[in-house]
Amino acid sequence: MWSSKATPAGSIVMSSESSDSSESVSNQKIVQERVILVDTNCFIRLYQSPVLPFLGKKVEGYHLLTLPILIDEFLNSRNLQIKYAWLKKTVEAEDLKTASFHVPSDDQESINEIADLHDDYCNGVLYDYCQEEKIAIRELSSDDCQLLATAIHFRTLIASDEWPLAHAVKDLMDAPAEDEYYIGILTSIDILCLLEKAGLLNRQERIDTVKGWLRNDEKLHREWRKTYRSLFNEGAPTL
Repeated sequence: MWSSKATPAGSIVMSSESSDSSESVSNQKIVQERVILVDTNCFIRLYQSPVLPFLGKKVEGYHLLTLPILIDEFLNSRNLQIKYAWLKKTVEAEDLKTASFHVPSDDQESINEIADLHDDYCNGVLYDYCQEEKIAIRELSSDDCQLLATAIHFRTLIASDEWPLAHAVKDLMDAPAEDEYYIGILTSIDILCLLEKAGLLNRQERIDTVKGWLRNDEKLHREWRKTYRSLFNEGAPTL
């Protein structure tokens, strides 16, 4: 049975030269195609790369998809529409049948139950962490809970740069063996690595994409530079 293991940066190590004991996407034997459910913040960033359309792509044994509620989260958010006005037409033009992960109605009932079961637990974990670190209390949104529950139910990976969601996922991954969760967390940087390994973008396009994120003041995970160096064996771009 296969279970992703997260690095301290919250991402799966993809460099075959890494000495970390985490799973490696680059050298893992893929038995069957595995879904990566891409969070809103992550697909917004990846749509700033030359790989268009991005959602629906199959790369290195993984299928990059999202949930309809996450596309709606972008399209219905006034703040996101203002900041990413240029992106709206691109997202609206997406073929949702290609970009979205289909969830049968029977499975949706189970997912809702899983979301209800994990909502209080995960937010309790986040509350304790925020109290310990003396930072503002953060909670998972209802969309976060649906994304997490869908990943748990279908044993998928999640791509997100939101640290509260990553923290909750990693806590569940540390559960005892009898409660093992077959999920994992990746970041936008990890997905760029997958796209480059698949030949869908080159080194310069990857660098230009990351520089674009920096110019747009994208909130990447706090150890993203460390992750970047681990994956690409070079320092992260700067402006």
